[in-house]
Amino acid sequence: MEDKGGYLELGDLIYRVISKYIASEKVPKSFGISQKLHPSEIHTLYAIGKNPNTNVTDLAKFLGITKGAVPKMIKKLKSKGLVDSFGSSANRKEVLLRLTAEGEKAYQGYLQYHEQRNAFLKKHYERLTTDEYALLKRALNALERYADLILEE
Repeated sequence: MEDKGGYLELGDLIYRVISKYIASEKVPKSFGISQKLHPSEIHTLYAIGKNPNTNVTDLAKFLGITKGAVPKMIKKLKSKGLVDSFGSSANRKEVLLRLTAEGEKAYQGYLQYHEQRNAFLKKHYERLTTDEYALLKRALNALERYADLILEE
C-alpha cells in the first residue's frame, strides 16, 4: 500500500518521539536538592507548588491521575521531607498539602530545569508563523483526542 499522504512516516515519527519522551520520564534527576526525584515525584511537587494548600481531589485532577494514587505519592514525598499535610480550618475532614522548605527548593529547581529544557523548543516555536503554530496546535489536539479514545477502549 502506497503512503501518498506520508501518514505512516508521520506515525512512525510520532511513535519515536513519544517513546523517547517516555524513556526520559523514567530517569530520576536532581532539582537543586541532594535527593534525586523520579518524574512522578517532581510533577507532584510542581502541582503542589503551583497550587498551594491543595487537596487530594484537586491534585488528582491537576495531575490527571486517580484520587487513590495521590496518597501513596504524598506518603513517599512526606518521608523524603518534601511535603507537609494539614487539616483545613474550614473543613476538619479535608487534608491540604503544601511544600516544605526542601520541597520548595526542588520546585524552584524544577522551574529552572523546565525553563532551560524548553528554551530549545521556544527557539523553534518563535520561528513559526501564526498559521504554522495554529496547524501544529490543531494536530497535537487531534493526537490528544485520539489518545483519549484509545484509553477509553
